Amino acid sequence: MARARIKTAFGDIEIPYSNLDELRKGLDELHDVVSLVQSKVGGLIATEGRKAKPGCEHIYDFDANGRLRLLKKPGKKVALAALALWANDPDPMAAEELELVTGITEVVKSVLGQTLNKKYFVQRPDGRYGVSPEGFELAAKKVIPGLK
Repeated sequence: MARARIKTAFGDIEIPYSNLDELRKGLDELHDVVSLVQSKVGGLIATEGRKAKPGCEHIYDFDANGRLRLLKKPGKKVALAALALWANDPDPMAAEELELVTGITEVVKSVLGQTLNKKYFVQRPDGRYGVSPEGFELAAKKVIPGLK
């Protein structure tokens, strides 16, 4: 019998299955299993906070609530927004959260929505923002090295 292994905050969960229908059923029940375990032993499980990408610990970190905190900031607004969204990746950010982290007022109007900058950012269906592949490259290959 095959097994699918899913990593969670409290350990791995294995779902045994013989065919795709059994796997679908097991995956459908996964949310309930995780909720049950967390409700029963959630206070006993030590969760590790979110950490900066390796080599970037001096540029940004995350507070106890998982909120991004920039320790170094580039001078240009587009670089600053790209850095914040790159650092927070894979989690997108609402415009208000991005404004709070970067200090850029009206970030959508002044940076994300600007014609020359649009290629660096993507707006998700839920209205939150992330970096595009071009924005990821801008942050990783130009902004980060400039802050080291």
